Amino acid sequence: MESLYFQYESPLPSQIADHLAKSLTASSFGWSNPSKWGKENSQARAVLDRARESVASNLGVDSKSLIPSAGTQLIFHWALSGLAKRYLALPEKFTFIHSPIDRQEVHAVADSFFFQGVPIKKLSVDQNGYFDTQVLVNLPDSENAILLWQISNIELGTIQEPNQELKNFLNSPNHHLVIDATGSGNLRKITELGVKWDIALFDSLAWGGPQDVGWMAINDSRSWQNPNPHITPKFSGGGVNPAMQIASALCLENFAHQQIDFEKHLLEMQRYLIKKIGETFPDADLIYGQNPSIVSISFSELNNRAISAERLVNYLQEMGIYVDSGSSCTATICEPSYVLDALDRPNSGNIRINLKFEHQKADIERLMTALQNF
Repeated sequence: MESLYFQYESPLPSQIADHLAKSLTASSFGWSNPSKWGKENSQARAVLDRARESVASNLGVDSKSLIPSAGTQLIFHWALSGLAKRYLALPEKFTFIHSPIDRQEVHAVADSFFFQGVPIKKLSVDQNGYFDTQVLVNLPDSENAILLWQISNIELGTIQEPNQELKNFLNSPNHHLVIDATGSGNLRKITELGVKWDIALFDSLAWGGPQDVGWMAINDSRSWQNPNPHITPKFSGGGVNPAMQIASALCLENFAHQQIDFEKHLLEMQRYLIKKIGETFPDADLIYGQNPSIVSISFSELNNRAISAERLVNYLQEMGIYVDSGSSCTATICEPSYVLDALDRPNSGNIRINLKFEHQKADIERLMTALQNF
């Protein structure tokens, strides 16, 4: 029986692999260096420029502002530390605002700010993962502040729509916004959010692209400074394999081209999964939101047996079914979810189902059968 993947990462679709091979071959890409002169290098640079323009168009940002990164860890550092750089030398510094369900990279930067004397404030969240923005109301317009706003959480599927309190907060020229779109991709185009923003961050995985390809869009370069040691004034990111940039663009094109069909199908599968879980395991704790690809399920027990997330993940893997769990799940260990802890929701026995366009009701039935036979 074929393996069934409900993990966040997606295998590369065959049609994308074919397009990628043709793009690399047609451009004589080889081991060309796009940053140098020469025919092959120029051809490679042109291919990368087209890829970046394609990504920018589908994300709703300016291609000239878009910078690739090897993964998401760097772009959070670049974005937040770059905005903070001019304030860190000031006695009054600035206030950094984020939420307890942000990605671990954000918490790491927040810790770094804290040890540099920066006040940290957190948006509170309800049990479904939605923000309470009262902290924004209480911040004076005269106070320098940087806010990290996560559009969609990859563990919960909730989508944070900008509210009036956020818009009022951004009326001050002293307040800056970094949009974390790494979990939403182009489910919400930046231009459709209706807010003033400084930097937006994206992860190729959000549209079924390759791992370790992040993108940073700088909307207002006047407020941002390169936080890295550098010998030239121009900041171009780096560390991303050119082929992976092209693959990221092709996957986003494929997703955007079929986005309406994708979302319609995913919503149908999400509703079917929720219905089946509710009928079969009425005591299971379910979390899901407007992102139709994600359903989080926590079991306190299965078939009258106590259950841990690691044990359940390993059992399903033996059945040829691959799922995610917690905030950090690898081949060797599953870390409990700090996101679920922040929501005061059950954490033990948690699995996360990431639905894809290729999934059908028969796949959900296979998952349900496996869970019933645990």
